[in-house]
Amino acid sequence: MEWARRCVELGERAQDPFGVALGFEFLAENLNLLGRWDEGIDFCAREYEIAKQIGSESRLAWVEFNRAIALHGKGELPAAVASARAGLVLAERSGEMRIAVLLRNWLGRTETDLGSDEAAQRNAQTAVASADALDDRVSRALSRSALAYFHLQRGEWHPAAALFNQIRDLLAESDNRLVHIIIRAQAAEVALGRGRLDDAAQMVVEALELARDASSRHCEALALRVQGQILATRESGEMASRAFDDAIAIFEELGSRLELGRALY
Repeated sequence: MEWARRCVELGERAQDPFGVALGFEFLAENLNLLGRWDEGIDFCAREYEIAKQIGSESRLAWVEFNRAIALHGKGELPAAVASARAGLVLAERSGEMRIAVLLRNWLGRTETDLGSDEAAQRNAQTAVASADALDDRVSRALSRSALAYFHLQRGEWHPAAALFNQIRDLLAESDNRLVHIIIRAQAAEVALGRGRLDDAAQMVVEALELARDASSRHCEALALRVQGQILATRESGEMASRAFDDAIAIFEELGSRLELGRALY
């Protein structure tokens, strides 16, 4: 966040609108990781005005990417799909293939949550193939997480686990923690679905540590919800109830309505 603010300040001082837009983009991206959806959307709007002013379709594609993530987090799924599709058109028109991969990733996730299974799987698989062609390690990992998310929500534990294993191997020689913050709780849920309770419990501990170290309360609540499921499976009812209550309180505070629904369920 601090480096993004300094990017904005430098852009303003140098009268460089592209630098200001870039700082706004990173602020929106960071705020989304923290689950501060409305603040992220505000920075998307500010970047949008600059991107329109300088005529940068690639910047506009990044705006739609961050807006799609925030809308998805708020549970506004049709609006999130519209943003992702608009961004994808801009990305492909401007030749920005990396953002096209990331947009397909999030489009696949959102279509999964809408129950548009055929479109979700197609977009997630296309994201994987495109990321592999780019040979961008983080994009390859994130695209696989979208396909794993598709299988997770359908209760298809084994293909989801295989994809999470691929992500682990891709990042084995990297110190990148971003992907792990995003997916660790989901990987724990898949381990739980496969009946591997000890593995799931360890992954949840790791997910909580990563989320808290990054001050990402949204990702912390995701891990708490899965921890509640693990504890309930182990018939530790009182501890499970506390984990669910903590997750619900955070999701309510952040306005993370999609995940709030899951935690309440």
